[in-house]
Amino acid sequence: MNEPAARLELLRIVNMFSLVFGIPLSVGALVSGIVHGMVRSGAWSVTRA
Repeated sequence: MNEPAARLELLRIVNMFSLVFGIPLSVGALVSGIVHGMVRSGAWSVTRA
């Protein structure tokens, strides 16, 4: 891929994928980790008594 326009377009697509998929997946992982850690009945719970 020697064309500068094609490289620029590929870079734009990769940047779009990182925003569209990366941020929502990170937020989902964070939220599910917090919820999982707050469940009292689980073996991996943070709030075990």
